[in-house]
Amino acid sequence: MKKVEIAIAALAPTNAPQYVIVMREVDGWRRLPIVIGTSEAHAIAIELENISRPRPMTHDLFVNTLSAFGIILNEVVITKVKDGVFFSELVCEQSTTGTTIRLDSRTSDAIALAIRFKCRIYTYEEVMAKSAFSIKEFNQEKASKSRKEKLKHKIELLEEQLKKTVEQEDYELASKIRDEIQQIKDELDS
Repeated sequence: MKKVEIAIAALAPTNAPQYVIVMREVDGWRRLPIVIGTSEAHAIAIELENISRPRPMTHDLFVNTLSAFGIILNEVVITKVKDGVFFSELVCEQSTTGTTIRLDSRTSDAIALAIRFKCRIYTYEEVMAKSAFSIKEFNQEKASKSRKEKLKHKIELLEEQLKKTVEQEDYELASKIRDEIQQIKDELDS
């Protein structure tokens, strides 16, 4: 399976008591939104903002424990998504033996640890194909909707102007306005 490198693009609250962490494709336009809990979002935000803490938090304790046993986190891999739930693994290495250790992890915890270990985060192409969206297409769609709304508003204004022009019996100008309205409607339909 082809791996895709991803990185954190945004962390934001949702309407529920949850957060969404948006992962961006490092060499592309796709975004992978992942819903996470409040405490994990807090742990990620604290590390992203480099906020110092007087005592180690749970993720810091885990990092300290792994380090004490000579284990380093080489990478995090988001392995699959099932029913909207993302599954991840920590790919670790025991420094004295070089043994690779793979640990199952919740994705939010894996991301929190990846930030602390400053390691790369990956997912598989099939996860991206199933759950990601293209920011480029999203922006184009948004711009297209905005343009259509502007054209519809312009038609409304021109129709008001057409009504006034007909009331004033300026049929030559009314004809031009009518033609412009039709041209905009044709553009909207195409």
